[in-house]
Amino acid sequence: MLRVLLAITLVGGVVPALAADAPLAIWNIPMGATLEQTIAGVRVKGYAPQLRPKYCDEGKYCEQRITIENLPGTDYPSEMYGWRQQAGKKESFRFYFTAPPNEARTWSAGIDQKYGDWYAPSDAAPLAQDVLAEVRSRFGPASFEKGDLRDTSNRGSSLEMWWMLDDKGNGFRYPDQSVSASRWPQNIRDSWASCSVAFSKAQVPDGAFFAGYRPPTLSSEPFLLARKGNCATIIQATLGQTRGKLYSLSIRIIDFKAGHDALVYTIKLVQQKRAASDDARSRNNRPDF
Repeated sequence: MLRVLLAITLVGGVVPALAADAPLAIWNIPMGATLEQTIAGVRVKGYAPQLRPKYCDEGKYCEQRITIENLPGTDYPSEMYGWRQQAGKKESFRFYFTAPPNEARTWSAGIDQKYGDWYAPSDAAPLAQDVLAEVRSRFGPASFEKGDLRDTSNRGSSLEMWWMLDDKGNGFRYPDQSVSASRWPQNIRDSWASCSVAFSKAQVPDGAFFAGYRPPTLSSEPFLLARKGNCATIIQATLGQTRGKLYSLSIRIIDFKAGHDALVYTIKLVQQKRAASDDARSRNNRPDF
């Protein structure tokens, strides 16, 4: 089970480390969880297995299995996702798994919760400050924050939070949002440029999206960008509130190190399988003209 010790490195100094007892997780399903552990976690939340093939009904957890390039021995559960509408709350989730020859384990995950809308948070909406306190408790001091939740008028407000962790689980902090990015130290600017693009290229979509929208199985680009920026793990949380009541919450976790380390073996396996398939094709499918 992955556990993280956050030591936030500031521009020009270091603050004392803060222990994070809980693993990086959604619904107590940590990054690195097996398929069975993930299923158990979503069932605890009240989701039932989807029984209709090629559908994903409300309140069900659905698996999308793929076979890489239709090569034998590469079938695996690429993702698990689901959604449901409850009284005053709409929720969706998604987990991604590593491909063969690795054991299927989560390397990225996302959850979205909607409580009514911007203009009218539902009766089920929690207080935004309660949710923010829980987010800070779980993930520690953020590397970067944009916005705030202080405007409790009808206009509302939002807060976007990022955590960038290196391969030792240490976090680093970007300058305050009031400082223009053009004035950031060059190494910090380069890190943000690489990590933010890596995050967008390996994005975890809303769980309400049906299967077929998934991170590239064989593309190393987002992982190499993350390594260039020294961000082994990225967490993003976005909160929206009106009159102090939360109307939206989005959380994304991407473990680039776990994804990259697994991808190395997947690429080797696919290369071997592809070579064997091409060899058989060359022997059996001779030119005929």
